Amino acid sequence: MSRIHLYILLSLFITSCAKDVVVPSYKLSVEVIPATGGSVSPAVGTFKSGEKVELLAKPASEYLFKEWRGGLTGEMNPTELIMDGEKMVTGVFQKRTYPLSLEIEGQGAVDESILIVAPDGRTTNYPSGTTVRLLAKPVEGWTFKGWTGDVNASTNPLDLKVDKGVSLKAVFEKAYFKLNLVLSEGGSLEIKSDKTNETKVIQQSQAIDFEFGEKLTLSAKPASGYLFDGWAGIISDRANLIESQSITITKNADLSIFFAKMNSGKKLIRNEFSDESMLNFRSGENFIVWWDKRYDQNHKAKDVLKWAEFTGQKSLAWGMEPPVGSDKYFINIYLHLKGNEGAGEDVFNDNWGQGVGTDRFGMPYYAAPISTNRTPIYEDFCTIGNVPHECFHLMQYKGSNTYKTFNYSELDNRWYIEASANWFEASSTKINPVTNPSGTYDSVPAYLFQPQLALWGFGYQTNGATTWSRAVHGYGAQIFLLYLTWNNIVSDDFFGKSFYSKSSLSPQEYMYQNIPDLDNVFRQFALNIVVKDKIPATDAAAIVKREQLWTENYKAWGNAKANGENDDNRYAFKLKDEGTNGFVSPVEKPQAWSYSVTKLESTAAQNYRVDFVGDAKGNMGTASNFYLGYVIDQAGKYTYSNVPLTNSSGSKEISVPAGSIVYFVTVSSPRIFGGSEEFNYKINLVKK
Repeated sequence: MSRIHLYILLSLFITSCAKDVVVPSYKLSVEVIPATGGSVSPAVGTFKSGEKVELLAKPASEYLFKEWRGGLTGEMNPTELIMDGEKMVTGVFQKRTYPLSLEIEGQGAVDESILIVAPDGRTTNYPSGTTVRLLAKPVEGWTFKGWTGDVNASTNPLDLKVDKGVSLKAVFEKAYFKLNLVLSEGGSLEIKSDKTNETKVIQQSQAIDFEFGEKLTLSAKPASGYLFDGWAGIISDRANLIESQSITITKNADLSIFFAKMNSGKKLIRNEFSDESMLNFRSGENFIVWWDKRYDQNHKAKDVLKWAEFTGQKSLAWGMEPPVGSDKYFINIYLHLKGNEGAGEDVFNDNWGQGVGTDRFGMPYYAAPISTNRTPIYEDFCTIGNVPHECFHLMQYKGSNTYKTFNYSELDNRWYIEASANWFEASSTKINPVTNPSGTYDSVPAYLFQPQLALWGFGYQTNGATTWSRAVHGYGAQIFLLYLTWNNIVSDDFFGKSFYSKSSLSPQEYMYQNIPDLDNVFRQFALNIVVKDKIPATDAAAIVKREQLWTENYKAWGNAKANGENDDNRYAFKLKDEGTNGFVSPVEKPQAWSYSVTKLESTAAQNYRVDFVGDAKGNMGTASNFYLGYVIDQAGKYTYSNVPLTNSSGSKEISVPAGSIVYFVTVSSPRIFGGSEEFNYKINLVKK
């Protein structure tokens, strides 16, 4: 009984204890990354402790399950989770990735850039939905043709959405470019390629394809009766006329090849000194240029002809007349080599120099010395001889020789014939700071170095000239003629018309009668020219440059006196911070229509008295006509005044600023228009 009762009691006790035990429950929370990547089930729930829960990740379209994170790790799917506490589980999904394979055909590269990036994108295999921009970049000499493979297109760049595996080929091919050739009448073109070593002969205009980088040698070949006349386009040369040129093809290009008829005018050809069997020639409207056909002088002939025709047309517009006979025949110009000076041998006379002569038909011609060297040709000035100068002589010819106006046989006329030709050349051509820095002013320093000589002083081809500046003084007088036109004292046609005025006067007297108040004009000119005032700045700089060069090179260039000194009389007296210590007279007395300069440099402000006494008459009895002006130069700022003279004498006290230069300019302009009469004066500067 006792055992049964004990068992029952024990059972009741155990049963009573079991009713008191509680099993805990835990919450499962699930998160999905990215939110659109898929789902996980169960997505949420509460589970008893120790309970096993199966989690299943379900990827959305174009996604893959990647891994579990948080309360569960690993990549197993589905997987079990034991609920032994609160659980936060993240199901991570990723975009599917597809390969984009590229192949290159030819020479080039492809740049890849992502325009729209799918989540968690990579740059090797692109996530599905990624938009990739492909940019084909050919190397130099190649061109992109297009894409082949899974996409066939020529679009560049190509925007490609990757939603599956893609295989592409970028195709590059060698670049070819067109050379558009335009040939004028009168010749052909030979083209030799370094690639094929073959020569093509082109007879007419056409376009030809050449490979990038192909080097071509182009040779212009004029037909009989024609001359090569230049290139335009990828080669630009209408002046130097180099018949053979080389180019490298790098792009589409145009090229024009020009030829010109040797005889493009309507006048008759007449040549005393040779014929067409020995010579080549170019003709224009009024002129014809000849040269020995053994030498390539085509480019020089074209430039000479250009300036000759320019001079002729300009002269005719100014009222000048062409030479007798030129209405029917061309005016001849001969490009000749001076063999006796080592320039080479040709058919012309070695004794020819540069200048105008008269042939047996009574017509003037121009002989222009040249060399066999290739001379560069420029647009704004002539580099062969002095073509505008000499052709202006051709246009003076009828006036001087037929009408006897300012005939060259009169020594005192020669300055005007030469100075006006120099004036024409200087006023018709342009100064270039690099290629033509001193313009056509080579003779001007000769005038400035010898201001005491008469305006018409002319030593060239005479026995009286001992130095260059005395010989060329008359040529340099162009500066006075230029001054007249620069300052609108006379019009540009004044000098040309004067040769056809049929005047019996000398040119200087003609000017005196036809230019109002020439006396005062010349006085003002003398004052201005000393400081290079009232002259265009570019021209003034060119003249100063020539003065400097002649000063530096006077010995080598023939301006040294017997004692070795430079024959430079720009200043009769040069003073610095002091007076003359009494009256002084210039060693070389001023002639008619000339000037003489006393230069005073003053470092400190100072007053000076200037006394002037001029001889009443010249050494041949002509009444004097003196003027004493002065210009104060303060660093390029000029103040002009004069010393009043009565009976060629006068005095004046002047104030000289510190750091200035005063030029006292004595001008002699008596009423004579020829000869070399001298007019003496004396001057006294007293420092107060």
